[in-house]
Amino acid sequence: PYTTLFRSVPAAPALLVAGVTGFIVAGIAENVGAFPTAGLVSKLTFGVASTVIVVGLASAERQKVLNFGNAGMFFGAASYSIYLIHPIVIGLAARVLAGSGLMFVLPDAVVLVVVSITAIIAGLGLYALTERPLMTSFRQLRPGSGSKRHHDAFRSADVR
Repeated sequence: PYTTLFRSVPAAPALLVAGVTGFIVAGIAENVGAFPTAGLVSKLTFGVASTVIVVGLASAERQKVLNFGNAGMFFGAASYSIYLIHPIVIGLAARVLAGSGLMFVLPDAVVLVVVSITAIIAGLGLYALTERPLMTSFRQLRPGSGSKRHHDAFRSADVR
């Protein structure tokens, strides 16, 4: 996103499509054994494709080609909380599913969806109940909180 902060990236939708296509092609290539799953080529291929996707999305949104609305703003603001809590919640959800026996009768795809949604909901809750109130409180404590630079740094705390 920093590359799109001060300048426009041309053909943002095409960049987004190229990134998604690259990600899919990398997945197929990896699945057929074109390169090792955990190797450097895999990391670079998926990393470059992911970077192109993020730059394409950020550029398209900045150019008003895409609009994710309030829900998108909320998920974006909560992304760090989701990132921080997801490994713990996925592990706990898997333990609950295994302990109840459901993990062994449900299809793998269903287990994946259940633990993923559980982790996302927990991350959204962590953001709404902890991170956003703390960021709002810190903003009020900081001297010079009226400055534009300060407001931009804490904009995610303003999402309602």
